[in-house]
Amino acid sequence: MSKKYYIGIAYNHPVCPINASHARVYVVADTLARYKRFQGFEVKMPFACHYSGDTASKFATAIKQYLRGVKNQEVDKIIWLFREFYKVPEHSLKSLTNSISILDYFANQTINDLKRLGISHDWNSYYNTTDLRYKVFVQSIFDGYKDKGLITQGRSGKSLAYENKLWRLKTLRQLKNTQIVSRKWHHIIRDSVLLLDNQWSYEREGGIGTKIDGNIVDPMFDSELFTVFDIIKDFLEPNLKYDEYKSAISESLKHLANPTHKEGEYKYQSLIDYLNKWLPVDMFFGEEHLKNWLAKKVYAETALLSKKYRTKSYFLLGMGTLLGKRMSASKGHSILLTDMLNSHGPEVARLSLLLTSHPCEHFNWDSNQITGIKRSLNRLYFLIGILDNLRPDRKKRDDSLLKLINESKIAWYKFMESGDFRKAAIETLNVFPNKILKHIQTKKGIDIESLELIKGYINQSLNIIIPTYFNNQQIHYV
Repeated sequence: MSKKYYIGIAYNHPVCPINASHARVYVVADTLARYKRFQGFEVKMPFACHYSGDTASKFATAIKQYLRGVKNQEVDKIIWLFREFYKVPEHSLKSLTNSISILDYFANQTINDLKRLGISHDWNSYYNTTDLRYKVFVQSIFDGYKDKGLITQGRSGKSLAYENKLWRLKTLRQLKNTQIVSRKWHHIIRDSVLLLDNQWSYEREGGIGTKIDGNIVDPMFDSELFTVFDIIKDFLEPNLKYDEYKSAISESLKHLANPTHKEGEYKYQSLIDYLNKWLPVDMFFGEEHLKNWLAKKVYAETALLSKKYRTKSYFLLGMGTLLGKRMSASKGHSILLTDMLNSHGPEVARLSLLLTSHPCEHFNWDSNQITGIKRSLNRLYFLIGILDNLRPDRKKRDDSLLKLINESKIAWYKFMESGDFRKAAIETLNVFPNKILKHIQTKKGIDIESLELIKGYINQSLNIIIPTYFNNQQIHYV
C-alpha cells in the first residue's frame, strides 16, 4: 500500500478572474504535490469553489442596469472591468445577470487557466458550495457546535463561543502543536486566535449559502472543515435524498469527533475507512489575508475533530502587490493569470510565480523578470538539445562531473524539503545548467554515466517545477 499525502487549499472564490497572487498558491501547492508523487506518495489535492459574497450580486445588478441602458459612475466602472480588464465578450456579458451565472463563468475560466498552468488537482472531484451535499455538511457541523454548547448570542446575532476560556486554551494548545512553514506565521495566527470574539455573528439575512434557523451562514463560518467534506463527498452520489446525506455525514462526523467504535459497527463503514485513510490533511495552503479564517479553522478542528484527524501542517503564502499596492482583481488592480498565460505561455507564467520570492514572503510584481526567465529557459533548452545529440564516452568515468551532479541534486532536494521552491527552481533553471554547460565546454565531452544522470535529473526536476515543458518542447522564447 502506497503512502498517502493530502493537500488542502483554501477555497477559490470565483467572483472574477484569478490573479497572480492567488495563482501562486496553486503553483506552490502543485509543486509540492508533484514532489510527493515523485517520492511514491498517493496524493489527494481537491479543488472546489466557494459561491458566496456580495460582490457577485453587485456585479450582476450593474450588468442588468447596463443592459437596460442605465448609466452612472458605478455601472460604468463595473462594465469597464468586465469588458476591458476581464475581457468578457459582449455576448457573454448579456448572460451574466445573476450571481450564480457570474460565479459559474469565472469558475470555469479559473479551472481552464489552472489546467493550462499544469496544476494537477483532482479535477474529476470538482464541486461548488451550492451542492446539496455541502449544505447538509454545514448544517451537520453546526449541529456539532450546538451539541458542545459552542453557539452563543452576540450583539448582532448568533455566534460561536470564541471567548470561551476553555476552548480558547485548547485552540492555542492545538496551534502550538501544529507545524507552520515559516515561524512568523505561527505568531500571526496565534494573535488572530486571541482576537476572535463572540460579536462576530455567523448569521446573514441574504446572499448565497447554507441556511440555518432561517438565516444564511456567513461564508467565513461555513468552510473551516471543508477538507473533511472533500473526503466524504467522494462517497456520496449526487442524486441521493437529503435524509440519506444527513445520515452518512452525521455518522462520519461523530466518528471523527470520537473514534472509539469498533470496526463493523458503522452503517457507512466504507466511508469511515476512507476517512481514516486520508485524514488528517498533511499540508494546508492559504494566503496571509486568511489569517483570521485560519484561526477559526484551528478552533473548529479543535472543537469537532479528534486529535489524530486535525490538520498537521499549514503553508501560508505572502500576498502579491502591484506598484506597492495589494493585488485585487475585483477592483481592477492586478496581474491576471489568463493574461500571463496568453502573453507568455505556461512555463514562463509558472516560473514567474515561483521565482518572485520565498513562498512565505510578500512579493511585488516585477514584469522585468519575464525577460530573464525566457533567457534562462532558452539556455536550459539549449543544454537539453546538446545532451540529446551528444555522443558520450563509454569508456571513461568522470568523477568530478559525477560529484557536481550529486552536489546539485542534494541542494535541490534540500530546497524542496524545506519548502523553498524558489531556490529549487533557480537550481533547475540556472545553477545546474550553467555548471553542466561550463563543464562540457571545458572537457569537450561527457561520460555515459554522467549523461544518463544529468538527463534523469533534468527530467525529474522539470516534471515538478515546470511540468508543461513536456507538452511544449519546441518552444523558443524571445
